[in-house]
Amino acid sequence: MDTWPEGYIELLRRRDSGYCNERNLVLRALGVDAHVVYDSGVYVLVVPQEHALRSAAELSQYDAEDKTPPAKITPLPLRGSGLAGLGGYVTCLLLVAIFQNQHALSHDWLGIGALDVARVHQGEWWRLVTALTLHLDTAHLMGNLVVGGIFGFFLGRLLGDGMAWFCIVLAAVTGNAMDAVVQQSYFSAAGASTAVFAALGLLCGYSWRMRNSSQLRWAARWAPLVGGVVLLAWLGTGDEHTDVVAHLTGFIAGTALGMALPMMRMVQSAGPRSQLTLGVLGIAIVAAAWLVALAGS
Repeated sequence: MDTWPEGYIELLRRRDSGYCNERNLVLRALGVDAHVVYDSGVYVLVVPQEHALRSAAELSQYDAEDKTPPAKITPLPLRGSGLAGLGGYVTCLLLVAIFQNQHALSHDWLGIGALDVARVHQGEWWRLVTALTLHLDTAHLMGNLVVGGIFGFFLGRLLGDGMAWFCIVLAAVTGNAMDAVVQQSYFSAAGASTAVFAALGLLCGYSWRMRNSSQLRWAARWAPLVGGVVLLAWLGTGDEHTDVVAHLTGFIAGTALGMALPMMRMVQSAGPRSQLTLGVLGIAIVAAAWLVALAGS
């Protein structure tokens, strides 16, 4: 005997309550006032009579999509070992740390190279670059060496070492420039963390763009960006001395560049000579900024 409200008709019946409840939720999400009732030992999904045809069509489509196997996630092509870029990154930060601690060439390296917002606004552009190589203490240095090395290594594997670290420098300088725009004029900072989160953004943006296929389920498509934001929130916050804004701007700049890279033909066709050229160019940008800084002090 029917036990459902007047004006409702049976759409399906099953002994499995989960099957009916799942489809009940689907219809309710679509605005259909569906109900699951228990009748004669089985569960019955009922809907208003005027919505019966639409509900049957929606459930038919839902069942078809549910049976479609998810598209396989193809591993991204690898274009480098990641080791050459990692070695260059570690060498650069350690050398600058030695020069900074020993006041090499009788210079205050932190004083002439830190991201001093007021001085950047006065035209000392090189600080956007040199600040990336300076650190306030050993713990600060080691943290950026480890975390930045991990992100940079994997990015080097995906893009090739030269292109990866050139893009990291480019995105990190952009992140520092954005930081200098929004911070107060008295603000000053130093550290490779902007580059660290630029590398994370590049990884996320590039992976998302390469895997942004309509055949993948939404979780698989958005996983790189969601994972990046989670890591940014986990690693990018700290005490009152942490430049959270720089972490965010570095991540934003890196993500934007990472999304653009798959559309650049050079990324797909860069051979060993191009990788070497880009790697040297990245080093040259850092070296030139320090030469200008030292010459002007």
